Amino acid sequence: MSCLFKVSTLSDALVADAELTVQRPGWAVMRARPNFKENGQVLWADLLDALGHEVSSSLRGRAGSHSETLAFCWLASGNVTDLIVAGAHLLPPRSLIDLCTMTTAAGTRTWLLYDIETCDEREEAEVNLALTTVSLERFLEIRHESRECQRAVSAHSFPVVPDVHFLGFLDAVDQVLGADDAKVAAQTFRAGRDRMKEWLAAADDVSEHDLAMHLHEITAHTNDINQLTALVKGAQTGAFACGWHARVDVRKWAQRGMVAGLSLHLDDADWEKLSHQHRPHEGATCVLSTLGFSVDAMPSVRATDVADDGSTVAKDGAIVEVPVPARHLLVAQHIFRALAGAETDRFLVQGPKEPAINDKWAGRLLRVVTQDTGVVLRGWHASRKTLDGAGWTHRLGVAMTRLVS
Repeated sequence: MSCLFKVSTLSDALVADAELTVQRPGWAVMRARPNFKENGQVLWADLLDALGHEVSSSLRGRAGSHSETLAFCWLASGNVTDLIVAGAHLLPPRSLIDLCTMTTAAGTRTWLLYDIETCDEREEAEVNLALTTVSLERFLEIRHESRECQRAVSAHSFPVVPDVHFLGFLDAVDQVLGADDAKVAAQTFRAGRDRMKEWLAAADDVSEHDLAMHLHEITAHTNDINQLTALVKGAQTGAFACGWHARVDVRKWAQRGMVAGLSLHLDDADWEKLSHQHRPHEGATCVLSTLGFSVDAMPSVRATDVADDGSTVAKDGAIVEVPVPARHLLVAQHIFRALAGAETDRFLVQGPKEPAINDKWAGRLLRVVTQDTGVVLRGWHASRKTLDGAGWTHRLGVAMTRLVS
């Protein structure tokens, strides 16, 4: 089955141009630029840009080397099934062949859009590639079979709840919120309460460390301050019913992801921003940070610790599940390691002969990514605040007192 198609837009250039502005799932649009150097980097920079990996960031010059390899890593690990090359007639024969070879190897259908017909050496390259000619009308029909990407609609935010003592939380919610919002807040409160009660009923001996770890399990799926408040107030009520007075500063607790060892929750929009990292090992470093790895531990992660499909990572003898939007970042690093011929079993490598990534490099990268994207990651200093030793619970505003013996 052919994966390479040639489409002439001469019959209706305006319709073709308008269609290229429409975003459709699984489709990427590459706008080719004149590239007079057969082996120049312009081709791969254009492809990387089409795949959403911009080269303009605080770490300058990162597209200068291995750009062809990087482009293949992201193409093979991402969710792009169809690539449109607008202005394909501008590509020199060698560039055209190299691009089509890569996309075919990655299993990506490639649609070469021509604004003019060529009668030069490009024609021979097209014959050698055995391009399948498709009419503009048929191309548009195939495009329309894929639904149009919906604009991101902000999900209904969690109701704004009062920050009152946990024993009076439900009464305050009933007084200040409408019926629907009060119901949502009360359900969340009861979920936190019931989970804490069930856990304490089964626990033999409880410490502040244990309580804080369980509280993290209850709240790990959200960073919304209002939802956190409802969950934490419920957990405090559940603890109180079991004879424990748990004091929690919710705003401090919202920063728990900055402690090495605790996972950091990111929403889909955050992962989308992190997915624009240029080199695979940079995106993989961001993923490990959100899973609780400190910068000190990242260099020790082995390739065998990371599932081939990026779904899990081994951490401290346990298997940690990776959020779905982040998995392709780990897959891209696996592919890069194979293409670069990594000579070490360390997962985070930059190339076959480049020095292994160390803790200082990882810390600087996380800080730069935070500056570039606005997504707060566990940086150099925050990574030093680990779960080892006493005091980490107090830094997050957690304290516990036994009320009955």
